[in-house]
Amino acid sequence: MIYKDLGNTGVNVSILGFGGLRLPSRGYGDNEVVDDEKAFPLIQKAADAGINFFDTGWGYVNEDSQRAIGAALKPYRDKVYFSNKLPLYLTYKPDDFWRYLDKELSLMDTDHIDFYHFHMVGRKFWEEKILRFKLIDLAEKAKAKGLINHIGFSFHDVPELMKEMVDTEAFEVLICQYNMVDQNNENVMQYARDKGVGIIVMGPTAGGNISDGGNEFLKKFTHSPAKTATELAMRFVWANKNVDCALSGVQDMDMLMENIHSAEKYNEITPEEFAYMKNTLNETLGISQLRDLKCTGCRYCDVCPKGIRPFVTIT
Repeated sequence: MIYKDLGNTGVNVSILGFGGLRLPSRGYGDNEVVDDEKAFPLIQKAADAGINFFDTGWGYVNEDSQRAIGAALKPYRDKVYFSNKLPLYLTYKPDDFWRYLDKELSLMDTDHIDFYHFHMVGRKFWEEKILRFKLIDLAEKAKAKGLINHIGFSFHDVPELMKEMVDTEAFEVLICQYNMVDQNNENVMQYARDKGVGIIVMGPTAGGNISDGGNEFLKKFTHSPAKTATELAMRFVWANKNVDCALSGVQDMDMLMENIHSAEKYNEITPEEFAYMKNTLNETLGISQLRDLKCTGCRYCDVCPKGIRPFVTIT
C-alpha cells in the first residue's frame, strides 16, 4: 500500500480508503443491518492490506455501519484512522453536536474519532446549522477534550462555497466528490491542498456507474493501461496530485481486491495518462452533459421532505 501526507494533519493515509456506506447487509428498510459474516472479513482484509482510513457516517446502513466498522477493527484500532460525521440534517440545536458525537463514540466502541466531519454540507447547512449554532467552536472543544483529533467537512455544493469554507482556516481535511464524470471541484481542490487541507475523494467510480459501464466504457480509452473500468476510474482520481485518499465502498471481496490491485499501480500513473484521459472525456464523450444525470446511490436524498428518490444512472 502507498501512503500520502493528509494535508498538514501530520497523518499518513493510504491512498485507498474504505468507505462504509455500501457494506453488505441483510434485511430491508428500517430492518436493514450490516451482515457481519460478510462485512467483517472485508473490513479486516482491507486493514491487513494496509488500508488505514475507514470512513462511515450516521445514516450508513441504518446507523449500523459505525458499529460494524468499530467492532471489526477493534484489534486494529492503533493502526487505523476512524472517520465519522455529524448528521447536520438531524442537528436542530447546539447540544445535538454532543449527543451525536457521544452516540457515535459508543457505536464505534472507541474513546476518540480521528477525523470528524460536518456531513452533507451545502449553503443551507453551512449558514443555518454550522454558523448559526457555532458548531466549529464545539468541534474545537471536542478536540481539546481528545474526543476528536481533526475537524473536517463532507461537501455537497458548488466550489465557491467550498473555497469560502477553506478560507475560514477552521478545517484540516475535507471530503468531496471527484471522478471522471464529475470534475467540478478540481480547481478548488488544488486551492484547498495548497492551503494545507487534506483532500479525501468520495465517489471515485461515480457510485459504481463507471464500473457498471465495464468494457463499453473502458474501450473508449484505447491508450490507457487500465484492465477494467474500475481501475481506469481509480487511476484518473489518483493521477490528480491533490488527492490524498480515494474512498471506495465495497460489497464483496472481488471488489476490494480489484481496488487494492489498482492502488498497487499508483506509481505507474503519469501526467501524460491523466491528460489523455481528460482529453478523451472532454472531446469524445461530452461528459459534462452526463454529470448532472447520474445517481451515485448515496441515498442522501432519503431526507428529501417530499420523499422524492431519483434512480437515474449512467453506464
